[in-house]
Amino acid sequence: MEVICYRFKGQWDPLEELMELKQLRDLEEYIQDFDILWNKAKISEKQALVIFLGGLELELKNTMKMFEPQTLKHTSNLARLQANTLAYMKSSSFTRRSFISLTSQPNQITSPPPPIKSHDEPYNPSYNHNKIKPYPLNQYPYQQHQ
Repeated sequence: MEVICYRFKGQWDPLEELMELKQLRDLEEYIQDFDILWNKAKISEKQALVIFLGGLELELKNTMKMFEPQTLKHTSNLARLQANTLAYMKSSSFTRRSFISLTSQPNQITSPPPPIKSHDEPYNPSYNHNKIKPYPLNQYPYQQHQ
């Protein structure tokens, strides 16, 4: 390929091709293509990380930036994890309703916890804790009025 590029377009530049590489379909294909070009481009991992993030699909790119990955390996593993999560969420077996039911369980009714009372008073379930009034900021029960 290098010979053909040299003959018709000039010298083949792996860095230029690396910078133009975009994730169009499969993430694994993008990672493999990126790895091949990165090894030929001879740039630092930090530079490669920036270029790698720039080539990802927008949905993956934004998630990866949120995690602030420091290595290319960490970034590619996070991208795989996020791609699998997104694929699962888009599948027919997963709906927003099933996600909400897993996280919040709206049919489950729980009563509020009992109010905190001092140790010398026995617990009374009918006690109305709404009657408790907060003290003014300038007055506490142990302070005397002046």
